[in-house]
Amino acid sequence: KRELKKRPDNRRKSTLYSDLTFYYSGISIDSALAYGNKALALAKVLNDSKFTAQVHSDIGSVYLTQGDLPKAKKSYFTSLGIRTKIKDEKGKASNWSNIGGVYQRMGVLDTAMVYYLKSLRYFESIKNDQNVDFLKNNIGVLYEDMRNFPKAIAMYKEVAAYRKQTGQDIQLAMVYNNLANVFKKTMDFEQSEDYFNQSIVLSQKEGDSLLLANTYNNLAALYNFKKQPARAIPILAKARGILEKVNSEADLALTDFALGIAYAQQKQYPQAKQAYLKSLQTFLKTQANEYVGSIYLNLIPVYANLKMPDSASHYTEMYKTFQNQAIEDQAAQLTAELETKYQTEKKQKQLLQQQAEARQKNILLLLVSIFAVFIALIGYLIYRQQRLKNHQ
Repeated sequence: KRELKKRPDNRRKSTLYSDLTFYYSGISIDSALAYGNKALALAKVLNDSKFTAQVHSDIGSVYLTQGDLPKAKKSYFTSLGIRTKIKDEKGKASNWSNIGGVYQRMGVLDTAMVYYLKSLRYFESIKNDQNVDFLKNNIGVLYEDMRNFPKAIAMYKEVAAYRKQTGQDIQLAMVYNNLANVFKKTMDFEQSEDYFNQSIVLSQKEGDSLLLANTYNNLAALYNFKKQPARAIPILAKARGILEKVNSEADLALTDFALGIAYAQQKQYPQAKQAYLKSLQTFLKTQANEYVGSIYLNLIPVYANLKMPDSASHYTEMYKTFQNQAIEDQAAQLTAELETKYQTEKKQKQLLQQQAEARQKNILLLLVSIFAVFIALIGYLIYRQQRLKNHQ
């Protein structure tokens, strides 16, 4: 912002706007989009296709952070179209990775895998180990989402080995979290706890407060899963203490959600109700729907045990409405995907038909031309023969 006040030229100004788009994406979506649109306007003035593609990609990342997946996908595909036209292979591979991330968030896992693998093949071909590592981690998450846990574990272990070898302790702590979560899902609680503890040690060593707090949350979730709330509650208190300092509202909501589960397991229903409602307020505000439905469901037995049947009935209806809406949204999304696929296939079919018709016309013209030449040649031979005859 200080640089912008120095009245730089359009080239420098456009770069600054692009940087601000990226940095504001995790702070203020409105500000990020405002800077992104300014960068886009300048990119058009500069008539710089490569930079225009990058700005569209940056804006896509903002929409992805916001959770607006249709707009994120549109921005990434716009960027991909420009990069395809100017033959920017590295830029295309970056777009494939981002588009894979969008489809993964949309739950279209097979399409996500296609884009991730296309991107992975390119970055492996140019030996860009950093992007290969990033993509392998995402593919590991995708295998986890597909519930293909053996492949997820194998991929995460490849990522962990690379990060350990290259001394990336923070990134190593992150993949240890992923491994721990997979082992939790496979009921291998001993390995799960071990990987969480390794992640905690690395987070403390590197002084990454947010990662440390999130790992505490994950470890507490493991204890809740094992029905050990007495072990979960003090760890969640540690997480809350850190998150209040770093002012991470979304992560605090996850802590409260886990506290609600722990208190409910201990039959401390007033505390459970308070924790659930506190987290629900944040999840509704941030549209974190994957947690909203779970809280509605968990509040039903809490209110039942508090002898508050009207509230229990209220949240039963809220849960039913939420589930119906989720089904309708999935159906609408699937319909939109099928419509897009249909329109794309229709356009491709029309294009192929036009190409076939053009080929037929060209073949017809060629045949007519050959026939005309043949007739002319026959005519010339007859004429020549007649002249010879007349001469004789």
